[in-house]
Amino acid sequence: HFDCSDLPNEDGEGCDYYQRMQWNCSQCSSCSDGWIKDGPKKAVPQKASEERSASHAPDKCREGGGKHLDHDCCAGKDDGSCADRYGKVAKGPCGHGHAYCDAHGCTKYECHPPALSTEALIAIIVCPCLLYYFVCLAVFWYLTRKAKKAAQHIPQCGHVPAPQHAVDIPSDDAA
Repeated sequence: HFDCSDLPNEDGEGCDYYQRMQWNCSQCSSCSDGWIKDGPKKAVPQKASEERSASHAPDKCREGGGKHLDHDCCAGKDDGSCADRYGKVAKGPCGHGHAYCDAHGCTKYECHPPALSTEALIAIIVCPCLLYYFVCLAVFWYLTRKAKKAAQHIPQCGHVPAPQHAVDIPSDDAA
């Protein structure tokens, strides 16, 4: 099903294409402009998503549940993925003239690098952990030092000074 105002579509497909695909073309006859012929592929205005196309890595496109390289980055409805944490960006329909895609619909997609590299992601996780560890060590050292200083003036077991008039009594073993 299509709307006459959508023809020809951005791929230049009009009523001629729909007829060649043996799709229902009855609507083509009732369009206000009559039969809408195929035209040139429309230039789509530059969008932010298209600017990202420069970073598209076709070697990261996968199909078959991620097991096989997808050379054309065009996959069925529930297939198509990207390897190595790359992000999948759908770009629109593809596979016209291919039996499976004509029957089920296929989507062109691109694979873009992750926003953060693996190294950056590890640094984001490890650095705070190390910082926390060293801060805890420093706080423990500071508190231990402060506790030792505070305990200096408190007599400890085995460190009691002898009274001034104490007499040393020799033990029986000394005789």
